Amino acid sequence: MECGLGLFSSWGSIMICYPIRYAQERIGHEEAFDLLVRSGLFDDVTVPLDAGVVGQAFDGSNLVVTARNEAGRLIGVARALTDFARHCFVATLAVDPTAKGQGVGRRLVETVHDMAGGRDRIVLFLYSAPEAVGFYEHIGMTRETTVFSLNNVS
Repeated sequence: MECGLGLFSSWGSIMICYPIRYAQERIGHEEAFDLLVRSGLFDDVTVPLDAGVVGQAFDGSNLVVTARNEAGRLIGVARALTDFARHCFVATLAVDPTAKGQGVGRRLVETVHDMAGGRDRIVLFLYSAPEAVGFYEHIGMTRETTVFSLNNVS
């Protein structure tokens, strides 16, 4: 179960919990493109992107982890390239705005890291959009100019 705050009032808030399913799976080009648009990941992109380009990127990745809500709707995705021996590069991390702040992004990163071979073997790194730097620092990643890493290997 993932939990998020809801029902805010002068008396405080109530914690709402609901199941989110995380899985390694291939997803359709349109479904991937739709989530990336909803997440705002393309807001500052100047090169035209479409479902075909996004789909090709997802098809070329060897580790894709999804997060789906109770209804089966895609609310988060992490797309990575890994050698399953030492390195894992997270090329895409996107979370639906309705699910932000509920631990979905953190759980996607953790799941990718575990599926790639674990924190004791795999160095995980990614490039961050400037507005996401605080999130990556918050989940324990090390800032290295424009590259972040989870390096428990060395």
